[in-house]
Amino acid sequence: MNIKRLLCCIALLLSMPLALADKPATEAPARRDATTFTEADVNAITSSAVLQRMIVGYQRLGDDQRLGWTLARLSQLNPDSGDLRMALALNFAKQGNKSKTYDLLLKMKEQGYGFDLAKDSRFAKVTGTEAWDYIVENLQANLKPFGEGKVAFSLPKGDTLFESIAWDPKRNKFLVGSVRDGKIQLADKNGKLEEFIAPADGSGLWSIYALATDPERDLLYAASTSALYFKGFRQEDFNKTGIFKFSLSTGKLLDKYLLPVDQGTRALSSITVG
Repeated sequence: MNIKRLLCCIALLLSMPLALADKPATEAPARRDATTFTEADVNAITSSAVLQRMIVGYQRLGDDQRLGWTLARLSQLNPDSGDLRMALALNFAKQGNKSKTYDLLLKMKEQGYGFDLAKDSRFAKVTGTEAWDYIVENLQANLKPFGEGKVAFSLPKGDTLFESIAWDPKRNKFLVGSVRDGKIQLADKNGKLEEFIAPADGSGLWSIYALATDPERDLLYAASTSALYFKGFRQEDFNKTGIFKFSLSTGKLLDKYLLPVDQGTRALSSITVG
């Protein structure tokens, strides 16, 4: 795992001063010196973008204590990020805090994360204990594949680039989404396809990158982006992306939620129902 990826993705912010604005841009912003923040100050921040900027600044300043507070807060806001948790574990290890390092790595082990830390010199300050050996052994064990799998069915060949799949328990069929034609099709357990929803229906769909079903509410969600791979791509649709909401039983479009196009290039690639 490339732990540095967390910081590299915001490297362009390195030249920015480590200060925060806490008022809208229409007002004269009040700037606060983040180098004086307490842990409570950090935990009061709810913006991931602000926290990411602080991470870069604290790393540049070598302020490991505030870096740890900020990584912990950002991890709270992004609980499914293994990269953030590992970055926090490395921060604890750098400070020689065995208790917090072990506790976090054990939680990650229970979550199913797998790492090979046996020769990772970044953890040098927390090695040499039976607890550490146990953690290393079990994180390595999580890397081993288990169980048996077999091909359930194959989808027909063609210029489709299927990128997403979901399950409809009422029909006992899968739904598959195409990046190339923007269609959502039903697939039986033999891989036979039946067209269900298409851009031509008036939905405005583009490339389908993720699907999620909510059978209890008869809903289907699709994450769709106007990608260059889409056969119907139009220049005026560039950078458009959003979530499309359909009736699962009929395929009728119920609503769609598009991201603003003036806030940078983005694409939605995963979705789940919660």
